[in-house]
Amino acid sequence: MNIILWNCRGANKPNFWRSIRYLLKKFLADVLAVFETHAGGDRAGRICRGLGFENSFRVDAVGQSGGLWLLWREGIGDLVVVKSTDQFIYATVANGEEMFHLIVVYAAPSVSRRSGLWDQLREVVGDVDGPLVIGGDFNTIVRVDERVGGSGRLSMDSVAFGEWIQDLSLIDMGFSGNQYTWRRGRVESTFVAKRLDRVLCCAHAR
Repeated sequence: MNIILWNCRGANKPNFWRSIRYLLKKFLADVLAVFETHAGGDRAGRICRGLGFENSFRVDAVGQSGGLWLLWREGIGDLVVVKSTDQFIYATVANGEEMFHLIVVYAAPSVSRRSGLWDQLREVVGDVDGPLVIGGDFNTIVRVDERVGGSGRLSMDSVAFGEWIQDLSLIDMGFSGNQYTWRRGRVESTFVAKRLDRVLCCAHAR
């Protein structure tokens, strides 16, 4: 099963359709999660229907903030959305006797808004029995070497995120390509880059 997790930074932008068509053609996704859509209501519905998936579930943006979509094809089996908030969607995917759990995350950029997220996810993961994959934009890092520029120390939020991963015995599935998934600044004095996106799993789902 191919799963694409993409922070589009606005589904209303002109390059959205060009980018999503490229991703879907290259990776032949069975499941697509789109973060930071900045879209809601009828417009979000029209965009989702135009992406070519038979099924979708949306957490609409509030104004121009947030937005989280999950789309999937019929052939993957029975996908059921169990829980959703403005920062994550939790679903189960059953195919015959096999089932796995999928959580797609778009953590709020504001530390105060995502302060309760790790506890919410801890509660969800605590009830999971079976293979689990958690992926998305967590908007924080785990180690100092996941950042270039800025402060040389981890924030309390980053420390809490790392402890959450350890407490739940989750495994970082790694990456290929560019290590840094977010960047800001054009000159050396203001340049900052971070690895904010990752995919985690439990040991028997890897």
